[in-house]
Amino acid sequence: MKALEFHFNPEEKDNLIFDSFCYEPENIYEKRLGALFMVGELKNALPHNYRLLERLSSTIKKEYYSKFQRSNEAALKTSLKEANEFLSEEVAKENTDWLGNLSFAILSLKGMDLNFTKIGALKIFLLRGGHIIDIGSKLDLQDIEPYPLKIFNNIVSGGLSENDLILILTKEVYGAFKIFLEEIAKIFPFDEKKMRELLKTKSGSLSNISGVCLIITLNKDLPAKNFPREKTVKTVFQKEAEKFSIKKIFAPLLKMLLGIFVFLKKNIINLAKKIKTLPRPSFHFSVPKIPVKMPSFSASGFKIPKIGIPHLKMPKVQDISQHRSKMIFTGKLKKNLILVSLFLFTLLVGFIIFRREEQQKLIGYENSIEIIRKKIDQAESFLLLKNADPEFTEKANSLFLEIWQEVLPMANSEGPIKPEALEIKEIAEKNLKNLNNLIEIENPEIFYEIDKNQFIPQKIVSDNKNLYLFSPYSQNLFKISENKNGEIISYAEKLNSASLSDEAILFFIKPDKIYAFKDDTFFGQISLTLPASGSSFSDFTSFWENIYFLDKDRQEIIRYLSPISEGKDNPQIWLKDAIKPKDAKSISVDGSVWVLDGNNSILKYHSGYFQEEINLNTFPKTKLFSKIYLSPILPYIYILEPAQNRIIIANKAGKVIKQFQSEKFDNLLDFSISEYGNIIWLLNGNTLFKVNF
Repeated sequence: MKALEFHFNPEEKDNLIFDSFCYEPENIYEKRLGALFMVGELKNALPHNYRLLERLSSTIKKEYYSKFQRSNEAALKTSLKEANEFLSEEVAKENTDWLGNLSFAILSLKGMDLNFTKIGALKIFLLRGGHIIDIGSKLDLQDIEPYPLKIFNNIVSGGLSENDLILILTKEVYGAFKIFLEEIAKIFPFDEKKMRELLKTKSGSLSNISGVCLIITLNKDLPAKNFPREKTVKTVFQKEAEKFSIKKIFAPLLKMLLGIFVFLKKNIINLAKKIKTLPRPSFHFSVPKIPVKMPSFSASGFKIPKIGIPHLKMPKVQDISQHRSKMIFTGKLKKNLILVSLFLFTLLVGFIIFRREEQQKLIGYENSIEIIRKKIDQAESFLLLKNADPEFTEKANSLFLEIWQEVLPMANSEGPIKPEALEIKEIAEKNLKNLNNLIEIENPEIFYEIDKNQFIPQKIVSDNKNLYLFSPYSQNLFKISENKNGEIISYAEKLNSASLSDEAILFFIKPDKIYAFKDDTFFGQISLTLPASGSSFSDFTSFWENIYFLDKDRQEIIRYLSPISEGKDNPQIWLKDAIKPKDAKSISVDGSVWVLDGNNSILKYHSGYFQEEINLNTFPKTKLFSKIYLSPILPYIYILEPAQNRIIIANKAGKVIKQFQSEKFDNLLDFSISEYGNIIWLLNGNTLFKVNF
């Protein structure tokens, strides 16, 4: 086994923290548990969380190797429990900035047995025999369990083979690697030298990313049972200073430089001749006569004679200096002329290459623009016929979406084609917004601003009079009345979710408690009988006083029939159909049960049987829905999508009726609908927006 750590530009972004941690057994006891690998990334990091990844990994490692008698899977499970407790303590200290920003992967490897888990946007791939398998996809949509705080949930287990390759990639690195993953898979058996050579050829696309790629190899010559510490190799790729590029830097100046070239060609020889004809400097040196008269004195009859220093005249150096100046000047001139000529020649060659490439690219763009123009004409013809047949509306929408995707790269590039590409992009976007009923709100109405020092909400529910905000991470409720007065209602429990019933608001407290709430008072506490040990209810709703829970772990819907009383409740597994949701996130009931699935589809069930699957066709294209809501008296489906800063209203056939989007909807958490559906309250961080529909 060998681990290779590749870190890309770790100092490029101040608010992005990432690292990899490779813990290999140090003694015979730790070898019973195998190796432990972790990769973490924290975006929007604040200074007090700069060591969060290091502290989290240390906590996991300490627990993992604390008891060598257990299996590596059991060790990983207890390590995850310890990690969840560590993060719960951070929340208790009001350190919640990492929530929604943390991505972390943990892998344990003993022999050929692999166990792993992850949260966030990290990718985990298994490369086997030239094939690429996204083994981390099952964990992509797992949600945080708020009470007790449970960040890490499920574990995926599997067996490996010799020559298998495991890749763990942070988000930006995956974005750059996905175009050449197949090239990595073809390095079989894996060779570190070839991998480094491949990365070298991709240095251009890798120079602007920040993140980690951890590669774990199982080669024949490195059996998986051996874990030598020196087999972990860490490499840091730091973005180099940008190199001189004629094409990039001098392209805008080529015209001016060509003019300079012509000027020099015409005038530099004449200039040299004129310099030669300039008066030559001459230098005369002479030493003045200095008579020296020594004083006379006698000693023992000896008289020192007078000494006179004769006149000294220095020879003229005029000819020598002139000759040397001429040689130096002529030599420098020739050298400079050669350098200027080489420089201009290089510029000329670069200009020719640049012009040729640009002309070819321009021809390709012009051909693409011509094809796109024809598609615009076809799409506009569909719009003229939309009243005759609604099908033409869908055709126009699909065609404008295709046009928008094709013209986007040209609109984002620099060149003569950009103005026309931007014009086409604007035409496509305008039509797509109209066809998809998208309303962009520049300044949405602020209904209420909650003081962060007073309360930090996560969810919202309405009793058709007042709004109540609450959080699974803290106690109490925050009430906002019709006249926009806010007050805290003290309560000792942390409320996980809520649903409006016929007579009161029902609050659910994990794992099994239901509280009724009316007139600002809690009453009617019930401890539910769980359908099975370990049941995990992630969402619930009520209809005709019956309560429906979404069991996330089992992907089941559990129903409690009215009247519900403690000790007499009888939970029923409501789904009777083999078609069940996968990675379900939200549930709502209007007579039928509607489930928001992990792939952004909406599943409709009636009497326990599957009815249909609805996939919304929207612009902008769907990224990740978070919540669904329906009312028995309203004909609409309301869907929240924080990733696109919007809420979508569709009819129950899946046709989009309206979309409300705003740049200020940058932290959407939850929403609530008025009784008749004409008002939507959007909880965005600590701001409550009001949208009229």
